[in-house]
Amino acid sequence: MPRSPRENERYAHATWRERLGDELATLRRSPRLLLLLAFLFGGWLVLQLTAPKPVQLEGLAAGDCLHVPTSANSDVSAVRPVGEAVEVAYVLATQGAAIAPCGGSHSHEAAAVFTDADGPGTAFPGDGVLQGRHAAECNAAFASYVGHAVGMSAFSLTIVVQSEAGWTSGRRAGACLVSDAAGQFLTTPAKGAGR
Repeated sequence: MPRSPRENERYAHATWRERLGDELATLRRSPRLLLLLAFLFGGWLVLQLTAPKPVQLEGLAAGDCLHVPTSANSDVSAVRPVGEAVEVAYVLATQGAAIAPCGGSHSHEAAAVFTDADGPGTAFPGDGVLQGRHAAECNAAFASYVGHAVGMSAFSLTIVVQSEAGWTSGRRAGACLVSDAAGQFLTTPAKGAGR
């Protein structure tokens, strides 16, 4: 029902509380609109509660299954949909990843996590030096986790170390990641696969 000119004038000078009260009264008179709004809010809330929570390198634990968001993930023609190891390491060290179900689609699994002992203020030694420090440890963790040595396995190993910016800010965490050797998404756990 349209407002009279007098109502329009009163409404133009109404406080925000009065206006909100009028709008709420209108909503109460329209149960379908109220139901639609409740449905939309409920859907939004479910999405917020079930969305994968991002985890930083420091928050990883051995056995975690991950989805590391790389540029190849959305490229249907990508040969390695999980992305190249260099990009995976960079993204995980700088942006983090989402925890994924091990029995569902995931890009990587953490066979082990480690922390460098270098104290604050230590100069960044470089990616290669840090990866070299943890190569034996990660190879052993891979063999124990998968049940097969990395050299002839159906899986590959990526050693993730801190970026220079992370190192400079005092972060020292790293991880030994397992992924499909062909770069495809995993749908079953690599843990204990024995291949």
